[in-house]
Amino acid sequence: MSEQSSAQVEPVDLVDRVAKVLWEQADDEVGWDATLSLVAGGDAYLKMQVDWCRESARLAIEVCGQQSSEREAKLTAEIDRLLEVRTLVAKLWCASGCSCCRDDTARNAASAALGDLFDVPKYEDGSGYDWYAIRDAAATQASGGSDES
Repeated sequence: MSEQSSAQVEPVDLVDRVAKVLWEQADDEVGWDATLSLVAGGDAYLKMQVDWCRESARLAIEVCGQQSSEREAKLTAEIDRLLEVRTLVAKLWCASGCSCCRDDTARNAASAALGDLFDVPKYEDGSGYDWYAIRDAAATQASGGSDES
């Protein structure tokens, strides 16, 4: 058999394997292989059922492929976000030295980027991000609702 050139078309053997599973789950009297023999012998009604089963298999494979692609895209986005967080935390940490060697500009930029990334609320006066609100909410949640930060 020649390979299919379109990414949309699944290899025949994969479609037939899935179709066989679908068929045998629905009909345990006549197995897939025996049904294919009857179709080869000219049974038009069974041919229509086999074609329907193969089309169902193709659609099932297509849906699984789409769901897999969607999951992969979400996972990739989350990994990218995690790598961004890692980089921003490193920048924030490196810029947060003592008062003689601290780089306030780099620290503020990293803090703002992290604040935006995590939707951290800003102080009412706009002077920065309220990281304490996030810390306190996390501590409250971790302690089961009592506020002991």
